[in-house]
Amino acid sequence: EVNVLQELSLQVSERNNSFVTVEGSRCLVIRVGQYSTLILPLQQIFNDRFADEFSLLLQLRSLQREEHSVFTMLSPDSRIMLQIRISTYAIIFIGTQQRHYEFPVSGLCDGEWHRVAFSVSTTHLVLYVDCLQLEIVDWVNHGLEIGTDGLLMVGGILEGFETPFEVSSFRFCASVLISLWD
Repeated sequence: EVNVLQELSLQVSERNNSFVTVEGSRCLVIRVGQYSTLILPLQQIFNDRFADEFSLLLQLRSLQREEHSVFTMLSPDSRIMLQIRISTYAIIFIGTQQRHYEFPVSGLCDGEWHRVAFSVSTTHLVLYVDCLQLEIVDWVNHGLEIGTDGLLMVGGILEGFETPFEVSSFRFCASVLISLWD
């Protein structure tokens, strides 16, 4: 298991327009403001290998109505290896090999905390929102080919036409957690 927010929180104080607060029962919250991007080298958190089967768990809140990137893994040549995007009506999973899945989900941008989880295996992509299984996609996963020589981004934009975060928050209690299976 890798707690991405724990790693990112170490650089928040150095960044403009993002900060860490404590909320509720001592849960640390990272607030990422407009045009702010938190970046980590993938090697820093995954060492020499990223598994082909994994779970990605996010706990987030947002009021933004436009579609925006929440979480992105980039190759050294800025190719998207894995990206999670949200909008008012959908959550989008983008992977390598032209894999782009848009799941209809309303209410993710209502300012309330939501838990989002993706389970990636060799045969299925499963989406859970607020602890309910919403959809299973059958697929043949021969590996997403996610190398560890790229970057992990929370927030930010890749293209000039994209909408950046206005303000989104990520909680430490459930945090951004990646479980790698072997």
